[in-house]
Amino acid sequence: RKWFAHYEQWLWSVRQPSSVVPVLPLTTTDTELKRKLFRTGCDAARVTKIFLDLQAKCEALRIPQCPVEGHVVLTRTALTVSLEYTGVVVECSAAHWEKLRQLHVRSSKSQKFLRNDAFCVLARLHALQGANPRSGGMQAALHGEVFDSLYNDFACLVECFASPLNCRWSRFCSAAADVDGPFGSLGSFYDFWPEEGSYQANPPYEPAVVATMAGHMDQLLHRAEECQKPLSFVVVIPSWPDEASWRSLQTSPFCTANVHLPQLLHGFCEGGQHYRASRYRRSNHDSTVFILQTAAGKRVWPPAAQKLRRLEVAFRPKDSVTST
Repeated sequence: RKWFAHYEQWLWSVRQPSSVVPVLPLTTTDTELKRKLFRTGCDAARVTKIFLDLQAKCEALRIPQCPVEGHVVLTRTALTVSLEYTGVVVECSAAHWEKLRQLHVRSSKSQKFLRNDAFCVLARLHALQGANPRSGGMQAALHGEVFDSLYNDFACLVECFASPLNCRWSRFCSAAADVDGPFGSLGSFYDFWPEEGSYQANPPYEPAVVATMAGHMDQLLHRAEECQKPLSFVVVIPSWPDEASWRSLQTSPFCTANVHLPQLLHGFCEGGQHYRASRYRRSNHDSTVFILQTAAGKRVWPPAAQKLRRLEVAFRPKDSVTST
């Protein structure tokens, strides 16, 4: 498997229970990383050396640095926008730059720091992807048609796991709220405590993340059920029947419906859609859509068969949609 995919998964798995994805995670107690290294064939001595090297590097980077003088330089072409600061260059499409600008206008009092704020968002995501342009699997998003279906049939207007670069709606929770805040982030989903409403969740596909998400949703749903308030979550994750996190959603007393999406019959937006030439891709796994609702939520947003069918159609891969 590609190293950068492991790197992304590692950062997300060690996030627990932090509200922000750690830029410099601690490695000494990371049992999941140890397990993965052993699976690659590393012996105990090699694993220990890797951990010591990682720890030394992280500790060196944690030493406070004096601010570097300079300013963010913007370079624009017809299709792309690049931002450069002290020799570090990040890039996005012109369309995504305009999206960032509009989100910033809505959420920030001044546009004076737009370039600085946008650089931080792009640089953070670049770091989370191991600075590899082929990465981004943890940032894959739903098609616009899926969001439309969720809005029309379930009144979803808030994303529980998104970023300024892949959000569809202006209200979203994100893992990097420290840099996403100027673009409208509501903060970490784990610090988000809605009493009612309808929400969409497409979390990073890491079992530990899904398990934490499921636990938080269960708390929210139980609390809303006690108050007889309508609360609903539409959750999209890989079909992982062998994972406890998947089974916890399937067997939840709040699960009112689920939809199985075969691998070849659905797709997503690329995690690197803000810089890749192709925005869409087919899924590389079967997926499951879970609908979790309180009793009042089910009455307000019933998961009727025709709604679920429209949702399936909205998930179709883009090549499939355009050929019909």
